[in-house]
Amino acid sequence: MIMEAIKMEKDVLNFKRNLLRELRIVTITTRNNTKVSYDDDSIIRAVTANQELNELGYTLKPENVLMLSLYPAENIKIFLDEFREIVGDVKAKPMYPNFPTQVMEMDEATFRFHQLVHYFSTYGVEFLSGQPVSKGWLPDVEDADKIKSDKSLLDLKVLDLMDFAYVTQYSFRTLLSKNERLTLPEQEIVLFDLLLVESIQNVSIPFKENMYELFYAVFNSYIYDQPSAYKFCQHTGDVWKCIDYLMNEKGIKHFRTSQKRVLVKLLESYPVADFKANLILSNKSANKVKILLNYLDYNTYSRSPQHKEAVRSLRNKELVSWEGKAKALIFSKDTDTLEFVSERPGMMLRMLTLLLRNGFKANDISNALTKVADKLSTQTLVTLATFFGREKLPKDKNGEERDPFEIMTLNAILSECIKVNLGAKNIPELDNKKVFLDLNNYALDVSTIECNTKSSEGGYIRSGLAYKIPDEVKRLRFFVYWNDEDRVDIDLHSSITDNDDYKHNIGWNSHFKNDVAVSSSDITNSDAAEYIDIDLQKAKENGMVHANFNINLYCGKSSFGEIDECFVGIMAVNDMGKEVKLYDPKNCFFTHYLKSKARTLEYGYIDFENRCLVFLGKEGSTYSSDAYAKSSFTLDKYLGDIISTHNLNIVDDKDHADVILTMEKSTDEKAVSLLDNNFFMER
Repeated sequence: MIMEAIKMEKDVLNFKRNLLRELRIVTITTRNNTKVSYDDDSIIRAVTANQELNELGYTLKPENVLMLSLYPAENIKIFLDEFREIVGDVKAKPMYPNFPTQVMEMDEATFRFHQLVHYFSTYGVEFLSGQPVSKGWLPDVEDADKIKSDKSLLDLKVLDLMDFAYVTQYSFRTLLSKNERLTLPEQEIVLFDLLLVESIQNVSIPFKENMYELFYAVFNSYIYDQPSAYKFCQHTGDVWKCIDYLMNEKGIKHFRTSQKRVLVKLLESYPVADFKANLILSNKSANKVKILLNYLDYNTYSRSPQHKEAVRSLRNKELVSWEGKAKALIFSKDTDTLEFVSERPGMMLRMLTLLLRNGFKANDISNALTKVADKLSTQTLVTLATFFGREKLPKDKNGEERDPFEIMTLNAILSECIKVNLGAKNIPELDNKKVFLDLNNYALDVSTIECNTKSSEGGYIRSGLAYKIPDEVKRLRFFVYWNDEDRVDIDLHSSITDNDDYKHNIGWNSHFKNDVAVSSSDITNSDAAEYIDIDLQKAKENGMVHANFNINLYCGKSSFGEIDECFVGIMAVNDMGKEVKLYDPKNCFFTHYLKSKARTLEYGYIDFENRCLVFLGKEGSTYSSDAYAKSSFTLDKYLGDIISTHNLNIVDDKDHADVILTMEKSTDEKAVSLLDNNFFMER
């Protein structure tokens, strides 16, 4: 019972942490259903609490400060204590506590000697003794009492305050309504919500991959044997994909009899026409369905003769897939091809290259597709436009270089489709409004919108967005803190590229410092912290173009997600010295508790030319060059398409605007956030 209570407490803490990072929502709980009235004391209490949030880099909306003033002092104290815990911290010192000064003043021989002794105290001792080591040797150097806070260098991050009683239903439906893949932290929010929401009936899940984890959760719950519990599956095609997910992603190779019965019953709860259509979407999917039918012992547990007859037709190859018909028309160059394939706009979008390579004219393809572009997924269009707009494209699936003319043609078709698609959307927040663009914190012409390609590590500031580095920021600090009951070794690495495309590497296996950067050294045990500092001015003076930040799990666990705590981020730095804190949450551009199955992560990079910082958070090699593959389809172009297709009246003065368009949440009552509205894609 005690262990269950501890686990629940940890789950609630993780849930609140995810709410903060993914949705910029914080919660407060009403104790004993008691609230207080507005008065001077209650308002002062709420304002004081908000000031404490300011010290951590956050602020509440004005209406949320008033909301907070209705809660008793005890509740507010609990709220602040919880917030300090969920915001994250670096709880260990680096090898040299007075970083970066101690390292910058140290000669290489001393640094390398210390590093070798530390390695021997962990890997060497384990090799010689055969026994695990929990803590390694650290040099006896002067400690530093770093208690002084750097001045605020970044804008405060605006939060929404919600009572905990309401947040589960809100977050559950908000996240599942997204028309894009949920991040790992978002998935954790949904799965926690599932324990508390009253009903999952009539929940719309437009992005199919998001239902897989939900299906798995329901399948493992006490209501798994009720077909009505799975009604978020819109058709049998969804059910097939979910069953495939159970088997291939979750490793369920054998179903119990009761499970087979309920899955077959679920499949046969849909009309036979729907069932038949989804048996053979393509020849590849048909083969997969046949395997799944065998695993379910379908014929044994089927109770519908009509559905059983459809399965017989599939096995006897009497069914022909829509994809098969479409490809036959394409290869025969039939005059009705474009009309037929445009009946399924999404499939036609996937067949653009096939159509072009089989001699169909680009104008004819474009005309046919733009007629149905309003039915296409904006996310898919943006993903394709971003991909094909890259300066350097990877080879195609056949290992061949892509035809530049073909790429130009695809981009032209996609551009027209995006304009039609956006123009067809109803955006009441913006339509016929005077709009002020308050987006100065971001380099729009460098930023890309990543939808299905965004980082699985998540974060409110999604991957691909270029955050402008304020002029007063002198350094950027890449950091990681980790702790686990086992000895875990994590490495930081930075590869800094100059004008001649030469890479200057800083990290455990290369230099520990140069004219531009300095590393805090490599620690090979848990409860440790590592830092890499980049001097922005010196980088510019030395002709540096960009610097990537890479984090690598060397040993101890198979993935970041298995480590008890792995906290990583990038921070702005101005003042440094013996008294100045190495970690200051109010100056962090972004931070993450790593969740993924990856062992190596391209965390982000600095674009020195444009003086901006981009979060990536994607699995990749330490020396990956694809991280900087710029695309011609930028956030600037996307917003331009919204402005032109909706005839927005852009004004230069906030006071004259009906709407202030921002990237993040804002304290201004006229503000509309692009991120909160998923760039107006979900319409």
